[in-house]
Order: sequence, then structure tokens, then C-alpha cells
Amino acid sequence: MSSAAGSAPNLTVRDLDRSPIGLGAALTMASMPFDVHSASLGGTHAWERLTLRFVASRTADAILLTAGSGGALGGKAWFEGVSLDEVSSQDEWPAREAVQTFGPAYRYPAAGWIYLHIEGKPYDRGYQHGYLMAREIPEYLERCALDLGGTADRQTWDQFRTAANALFLRGFDREILEEMRGIADGANAHGAKWLDRRLDLIDIVVAKHRN
Repeated sequence: MSSAAGSAPNLTVRDLDRSPIGLGAALTMASMPFDVHSASLGGTHAWERLTLRFVASRTADAILLTAGSGGALGGKAWFEGVSLDEVSSQDEWPAREAVQTFGPAYRYPAAGWIYLHIEGKPYDRGYQHGYLMAREIPEYLERCALDLGGTADRQTWDQFRTAANALFLRGFDREILEEMRGIADGANAHGAKWLDRRLDLIDIVVAKHRN
């Protein structure tokens, strides 16, 4: 658990119309996604204790003291007494056995959803995504086939692939293409199969177009 005392003398944050919305003064960890943080202080607050419980996913990490993330900051934020404390594993969330890791990436279940964290260059992000979601990706492709009005068979899927290749493949930025290629490669490396074969870039393009 990381903790600190924080105060916010007339702290204001103006949202810049992007995700995430602007946050006040908050505590987080370098390994965590942008939307995982302690309570956020804004306006004018006296000293208040901020805490954040987390399961370590790296051998080395860093506490981040943030203010104005995702927006334009006004006023001031003060932090003191920053500490990192080990707490009991009893009733911890997510449970250690539920967290799956691959390099800097990790996933865990949350209220019926899968929370996935990836990082790095586009291909690396995709590879981590594909590796950790290798079981779910073929299931998602099957749902894509049904949503596109077809059935989950090779002939129908090949028609979707032909259309995606001709109409959409060359419209993606190189960064997106590299990430999608990484998804296919990572899923294959972890044993994913779709229609009794390995995945490739075009399969992921079909799924992306479906979104």
C-alpha cells in the first residue's frame, strides 16, 4: 500500500475533452494504468490522507504524486509523508493467484470484466495483449462473425477477410497495424487457434472493423 498526506489550496483542473478526465491531486504507481489512482483532491482541502492498495506486478516500481492529469492545472497541491507499506494479503483484491503477467503486462478479473494492462512500443503492446488474451480472442472472433451477419465457418470468414483486406487494411496508421500484428503473433505464441489455424493480421483487422 502506498500512502501520503495531501492538501489542495484552491486546486482546479480544467478538462481538455479527452480521456481520462482531468484529475486533482492523487497518488498512483508508475506501473499502473492512467485510470487507477487514489482518491482525487480538488478545490480547497486541508491535509488529508491518501492511500492506494495494490498488488505488485514488477520487481521495481515508483510512487507517483500527480495533479492535473488529463487536464490543465491551476492552484497548488502539496504532499508529505510519502510511504510504501506492506499490508496483509487477507481479502486483497485482486487476489494474487488471479493476476496473470507477461513481461510488464498483466491482467486480472474485475466484476465480470478482464482488466488488461499493456505498455511499450506498438508491436510490443499488441504482443502482450495477444499473449494474455489468447483464450478470449478466438471467442471474440466467433462473436464478430455472428455480429457481421455470418457464421463462424471458414468460407464465411474468408469473405470477411477479403473485404477487410481490400477496403480497410490500408486505411490504418502504421502504429495501429503494428499493434494488430503483435496481437496476432502474441496470441499464436500462447497457443490460440481460429478455425483450426493460426491467427494473422487480417483476422484482427476484421475484428477491428467490426468495432
